[in-house]
Order: sequence, then C-alpha cells, then structure tokens
Amino acid sequence: MVAVVLAVCASALVAVQLFSSRVDSGIDPEYRAMVKQKLASVNMSDGIDEREAIVLAHLYFENRFGACGGARLVGKTNELWQFETAIGIAGAPGPWIYVAAKNGWITCDGEPTVKDLKSLIP
Repeated sequence: MVAVVLAVCASALVAVQLFSSRVDSGIDPEYRAMVKQKLASVNMSDGIDEREAIVLAHLYFENRFGACGGARLVGKTNELWQFETAIGIAGAPGPWIYVAAKNGWITCDGEPTVKDLKSLIP
C-alpha cells in the first residue's frame, strides 16, 4: 500500500510541476476539464453503481485531501458505498468516505456533505 501511495504522490508531483509551468494562477484548465468529464460519466437518475461511486469518492478525495493518497472501496452496506482512505506519502489512515447509492451524496467524517456534485469542480 505504501509503495502505491508513493507512486501516486510522485506522479501527482510531476503533473503539478508540468501544469504549474503552463498556468500562471488558478486551476489548470485541462484538470478542470478532466474533472467535468468524470462527473459527466455519473448518471444520478438511476442510482449510483460501483463504478460511479469509485469516480465520486476519488474526486472527493482529491478535492478535500489533495492528490497524495487515495480512497479504496471496501464495500456497500445500508445503501452506502464505503471507502477507507490513506493520506499522504506514508499512507496514514484517514477518515472514511461514504457515497449514497440512491442519490450520490458524499459524506466524510469531519467534512461537509456534498449534495451538489458540481462543487467538486475546481
């Protein structure tokens, strides 16, 4: 797990360096477009399936905790997709992320509930 987190962090650092050399301030337009594209792949009208829950949890993680670390699907219980998180280079255990299978709302201990997925767009 630590090796995976280190690889993800190293990749994120390279991406940030590449993008920061092209963008004076704000969020890179290509990153913003990628987030919009991923959100467009989520169909809220028929409930949230496993693939969509993974997309939402990963976008939420990046939005709240940054690119270093990640969320891993553990399972689905009581209509909630459940993800454990690892934060930072060391992969320290972080708060769990929950994605509601019915409506896609995202909750995480100590963080506000996301009901409007557009708020995940940087």
